[in-house]
Amino acid sequence: MSAISTRTFAEGIKKCLVLGGEEFVRPLAFGTNWNILRIQFSYAVTPNGTSNITGARFVVGLCSSTIQGRTYNSTNTTNYYGYLIHHSDESAGRTLVYTANAGNPYYTQGTDRGYHFTRVGNATNKTAIATGSLPLMVTTAGTIQRRAAIAFDILRPTSQGTGTAFWNTRVGCTMDTTIAAADGAQREVFYSNHIIPSLAVDSFSAIGSGMQWSALAAPGLAPDEAANGPLNAVSIFWNQSAFPIEIYELAAFRIR
Repeated sequence: MSAISTRTFAEGIKKCLVLGGEEFVRPLAFGTNWNILRIQFSYAVTPNGTSNITGARFVVGLCSSTIQGRTYNSTNTTNYYGYLIHHSDESAGRTLVYTANAGNPYYTQGTDRGYHFTRVGNATNKTAIATGSLPLMVTTAGTIQRRAAIAFDILRPTSQGTGTAFWNTRVGCTMDTTIAAADGAQREVFYSNHIIPSLAVDSFSAIGSGMQWSALAAPGLAPDEAANGPLNAVSIFWNQSAFPIEIYELAAFRIR
């Protein structure tokens, strides 16, 4: 069952949403009135001791809150647009590989890459995120209390939709990475250990060794909002009930 919890970081006590084998769905305050949307949050996962986590699925995206039951994890979902972050196919889990990292462990997903995907009716299409663009999951254990940052810029998928993704590198897993949003939808600052890179509107610029970004190609199938419900809600799904994930600083806002 989801819960609100807290953890203490160098900057103080922070609240988080804890998910374990669950999906979080929240309607957008501005509904479908957007052309470029940013979803961002920081996160950490409960480790399986020093062992791998098998069968993991971590999905972030947009679904319809207008038609009941059409979230990502619903059996009758007909319209979804998002990112399969930690598994090689929608119906399969992925083994997350434990990395000790000198006392500040994190999980990799081996040679897999994650996918940008759409679901329309009973059809699902996806395109692989670029090689080397591996979202990494820091753990709640370690000598440093850490979070990893992740964000997606989504261009309105009136056709197939494209976007940009941003996440921690292996270097970034040695530090606490959090997100600060400034000036509403105009600018965003990612900061970590006093590294404060400036990001241009609508795109991620050079962000240092602790972060990386990747352009996301269209997944090959256009969502059909008119037939299957508007994309007007944020969805986060994590399937591991034994190893809950903590979500911090979740926000979704219009860039345009």
